[in-house]
Amino acid sequence: MATILSARQGQLTMAINRLVLTLNTYQNEIDTPVDLPSEQDSRIEYITGRQRKIEHAKSATEHERNSVQTALDAYAMMADQLQENPNTQAKDELQRTANKNVEKTVEHLDEAERCLSKLVDLGKTLEDTETYPPRDSNVHPPLANLPPIPIPKFNGGIREWEAFWGAFNYNVHSRRMDDLQKMTYLLDALQGEARECVKQYQVSQSSYPIVIQHLKEKYDNKQALIRDLLHRLRTTEAKTERLEDQEKLCETLHSIVVQLQQKGELIDTLLLQQLLLEKFTKEIQRHARQKRRQRAEEARTCELLKDIKDYIKEELELRDREQEKPTSRMEHISQPERTFKTTRYTCFYCNKGGHSPSDCEVIRTQQERVQIIKTRNLCYNCGSSSHQLPDCKAGPCRNCNKHGHHTSICRYQYGPTEYKPRKGGNTTRDKTKAPSKLPIPIPREKKPSSSKINTVTSDETQPEDTVVLHTRRELAPNSQILAGQVEVFNPSKTRRELTEVILDTGSDRSFITNALANRLQLRDSDSIELNIHTFGDTKPITRTCGVTTLKLRDAFGSEHEITATRIDKITQPLERFNLNAEDTEFLENHKIKLSINPDLNTIYPEILLGCSDSVTMLDSRAFPTRTLPSGLKLIPSKLGYLVTGTLHDPIDTSRENASLMTDATHACQHITEQQSWERYWSLESSGIHEYTGPSVQERQQQNDNIWEEFQRTIEKREDGYYV
Repeated sequence: MATILSARQGQLTMAINRLVLTLNTYQNEIDTPVDLPSEQDSRIEYITGRQRKIEHAKSATEHERNSVQTALDAYAMMADQLQENPNTQAKDELQRTANKNVEKTVEHLDEAERCLSKLVDLGKTLEDTETYPPRDSNVHPPLANLPPIPIPKFNGGIREWEAFWGAFNYNVHSRRMDDLQKMTYLLDALQGEARECVKQYQVSQSSYPIVIQHLKEKYDNKQALIRDLLHRLRTTEAKTERLEDQEKLCETLHSIVVQLQQKGELIDTLLLQQLLLEKFTKEIQRHARQKRRQRAEEARTCELLKDIKDYIKEELELRDREQEKPTSRMEHISQPERTFKTTRYTCFYCNKGGHSPSDCEVIRTQQERVQIIKTRNLCYNCGSSSHQLPDCKAGPCRNCNKHGHHTSICRYQYGPTEYKPRKGGNTTRDKTKAPSKLPIPIPREKKPSSSKINTVTSDETQPEDTVVLHTRRELAPNSQILAGQVEVFNPSKTRRELTEVILDTGSDRSFITNALANRLQLRDSDSIELNIHTFGDTKPITRTCGVTTLKLRDAFGSEHEITATRIDKITQPLERFNLNAEDTEFLENHKIKLSINPDLNTIYPEILLGCSDSVTMLDSRAFPTRTLPSGLKLIPSKLGYLVTGTLHDPIDTSRENASLMTDATHACQHITEQQSWERYWSLESSGIHEYTGPSVQERQQQNDNIWEEFQRTIEKREDGYYV
C-alpha cells in the first residue's frame, strides 16, 4: 500500500511540474494587455493572431490542470485507504505528509484558474473589439435618417453587465472622442450601486480608463454570474400546480439552462436533470421519464425541457376543448321541451279545460288570481269550493313545498327573489282577535335582464336549502365587487392553486366550483340537497351537492380551513376596469399592494366565501381603509387590499351589467313584499279571512265572533268566572 502511495505521489509531482512549465510558457501571453494597431489591416491581423495564441494557451492550461486534478484525486484516495487500514504504521506522519502535498497542489490549481480567467478576459476583449470596431466616418458614413441610439443604464446588477458593456462599448467606448466626454457619458449611464463605486474617482480624462478597468474587475465576473444562475436554478419554483404556472416555470428554467450552457457549463448531467424534474408535478415528471426511456440515446437537458413544454401545451389545449363542451351542451338543453297531459286539468280561474291553473293565460298575474280565490271563496291551497284552507287535505305547493297556498299563486311562480324570509314568524293567530283588512301585496312585473352573473344565496326557511341563481337590473359598470386572490390547497395533498374569490356577506354558506374541487382532488365529507333556481325556470331543481373542506393561505402566510358546498358554476367571468393614472400613482406613493393585480381586466372566481368566512378574511386591523382619488374604496383584508365601491364619475343608469352586490332599495322592497305575503298566508292558514262588506256589518260580525268565543271559553269556578 505504501509503495502504491509513493507511485501516486510521483505521478502527482510530474503533473504539477508539467502545469508549472505550461504556465511559464504562456505567462508572457497572459500578462501582455491588448494593444490594437491604428491601421485596419494590422488591427485584424493582430486580433486574429492574439486570439489564436490565447486559445492555445487556454487549451494547454486546461489540459494540464485536469491532469493535476486527476492525479490529486488518486493520491488522496490512496492516502485515505492507508489511514483506514489498521496495519498502517506512522499514521500521523502519513497524515501530515498527505496534507502538505494536497495544500501545495491546491495552490498550483488556484494559480492555473487565475491564469485561465485572465485568458478568458483577454479573449473577451478581443471579441468585443472585433464585434464593435472603431467607427470611421470615411469608411462607415453615419445614417442621418436614423434616430440616435439611447445609452443604456446600469445599476450594478451582475446579470446586466454583459448587455450594458456591449451596448456602451458600441455607442461610446469604441468611438473616437475625448476620454472626458466618455467619462461624462459613463457617469450618466451608471445608477445605484454602480454609480456609488465610481464616485471615489475624479471626473477627468485620465481617470476614465481606470474607472473602466475597475468596473470590469467588479462586474465582469464570469464565475459570479454562473453562481447567480445556479442559485436561480435551485430556488426557482412554480407558484401553484396549475398548468399555466408549470408552463412559466418551464420557460424560466429553460432560459437559465441556456445561459449556463453559453457560459461553458456542463448541463447534460443526470443530477441537473433530476433537479429540474423534481420542480414539476408528478404527472409531468411521469411523462418526462417515459419520454426519456423511449429514446435510444441519453436525453439532453434542453430536450427534456422541450418534452415537458410540449406536454403542458397539449394538456392546456385538451382542457380548453373540454371546457367548451359543457357550454354547447347547456345551450342545447337550455330550453327543455315541456309536455303536459292537458286533458286532466280544469282551470278554476277561467273555468276552461286544457291547462292547469298555473299555466292559465287568461288570468296571469298573481294579484288577479288571489282576487278570484277570495271572491269565489275558494280554498287557497287547492282551489276547491267544497272546503276552506284549515280543512284542506291536499299537498303543499310544488314550488316551495309549503302548505297554505296553491302553486299558481306562489311567489316562485313569478321568479326567484333574493331576500331571506324571516325565521320563526307566527303561523297562527288567536282566534279571539277580530279580523282586520290586510292589503294584498301587488307583485312587481318581471323585467328582462341581460345580466351575465349568477348570484348564489340560500333560503334557510325551506325544508332543504335553496340556492337561487338569478338575474336583475344591476349596478353601473364603474362599480367594483368585493373580490380578492388567494392560494388554495388540499389539506391532505400538495396540490395548490391561485384563484380569485368573491366575498359575499349576504350568503349563509361558502361555495366552490366542481372544476376547482376536482383539480385540488378534494373529497366530500358530507352532502346536502339544494333547490337550485336557474335562469328562466319557474320551478326549482333539486340536486344533491357535496360538502368539502379546503384550506387557503392569506397574504400574511396564515392558513384558514373553509367548508364549502360544491356547485357547477358560481358566476361568469367578471369584467374589471383598469385604475386611472391618479389611482395608480396613489398606490405607488403609499406602497399599497392590491390582492388582485390591477392590470387584470377579467377574473374567473371559483370560490364564494359566505358571511362567516368573509368576516374572517375582512377582520384585519393591520392597515387602515383608504379611498382612491377616483372614489373607489380600498378595504384591508387578510387577502391584501380589496377594491370596491363606485367611481365619482357619473354613470349611465340605462345600462345593465353583471354584479353580485345587492341593491339595498331593491332588496328592501322584496323583503317588504315577502313579509306581507307571509302574513297573508298565515292569516289564511289560521282561518282568518278578509271581510269586504260594509264597515257596520264588519263590526257587527266582529262583535258576534267575540261573543261566541266568550261563551265558548267562559268557565264557572268556586271563586268566580274565568275566561
